[in-house]
Amino acid sequence: MNLTILGGGNLAHAVAVTASHHFKKVSILTSNRDLWGDRLTAIFPDGTEVISREITVSEKAEEIIPSSDVILSTLPGHIIPEKLREIKRSMKPGQMVGSVTASGGFFWITRNVLGENFPLFAFQRVPFICRIIEKGKSVDISGLKKELFAASAGVGRDQNSYSSVINLFKKSFKSDIIHLDSYLEATVSNSNPILHTGRLCSLIKTPADKEKAFFYREWDDEASKVLLKCDKEVSGIITKLNIPFPLFKSIPEHYEVKNWSELTAKIRSIKAFRNITFPLVESGSGQFFPDPTHRYFLEDVPFGLLILRSMAVICGVETPGMDKVIKDLQSYLGKKYLEDGDLKGDDIGDTGVPENYGIKTKEQLINL
Repeated sequence: MNLTILGGGNLAHAVAVTASHHFKKVSILTSNRDLWGDRLTAIFPDGTEVISREITVSEKAEEIIPSSDVILSTLPGHIIPEKLREIKRSMKPGQMVGSVTASGGFFWITRNVLGENFPLFAFQRVPFICRIIEKGKSVDISGLKKELFAASAGVGRDQNSYSSVINLFKKSFKSDIIHLDSYLEATVSNSNPILHTGRLCSLIKTPADKEKAFFYREWDDEASKVLLKCDKEVSGIITKLNIPFPLFKSIPEHYEVKNWSELTAKIRSIKAFRNITFPLVESGSGQFFPDPTHRYFLEDVPFGLLILRSMAVICGVETPGMDKVIKDLQSYLGKKYLEDGDLKGDDIGDTGVPENYGIKTKEQLINL
């Protein structure tokens, strides 16, 4: 099978290296073609270096999309709608379209943009923790997942093809991939949408005297308290959906902690996270605050946290924890999402909330 990867960020590099040894052909659709070679190097946690097979890189969808069997997005959620509209004219019905993460509303956004002629799949969480060493040349993979979870929609008669695709990714990622019964199991996430935004809430309140902050190594108790509140609200959404989520784990279960202080210590101690930094920008008074143009703001608020808040409305779940986070972050960003307790702000149309894609009831949410 031929695989095309959308995007040229950290995950695109890592997926390209690993997948190139199992898919027949791997191509990357990205900008800045001149920065890329035709082979990439990945450095794994044990120091092993793996060089990819030859990879095709292009800035033009019409050069690589038509010959693709599988199209995998590694793009942030806020970029996916525009990119799908851009490549749609080069696509052919039956091509399988996936994403490294489903939490940004991938399934309903993709169905809305492309229609029903494309089988969809997505992973619950990303397969790697990774960072580019040199753009288009090398990537450091600091963390791998022993098991991943994947969901599909609209596969139908293409079930055998879907199984073959998942098997190729299983070999590529060297991970066991467990199939979820509902796309919502992959979409409803208590990972980045509340993890990143909870930490951002504490970062925006504490000025720094440096240009970078360690996002996890300097994790604080306030972030842990916010994360646990939001996690309970996510669990409330799952309860109200009233469909099986057999593999869901709450934050305390996932991190094996009992309270916020243990959670702080646990997150600070995770080796794969220790060197992940967050860029800060000077406020003009010698103090530094989080860069509002960073992906964590652009993706995890409008195409993460707000999606969960919208699903909570559909399911009838109260969300004081999420509301506090949204209010703090929308004020920092100069956006209007939540007004008078409702998602009716001027900027809500630029988000991935299901209502923007015609989903307004629990039944529509479940049945896509």
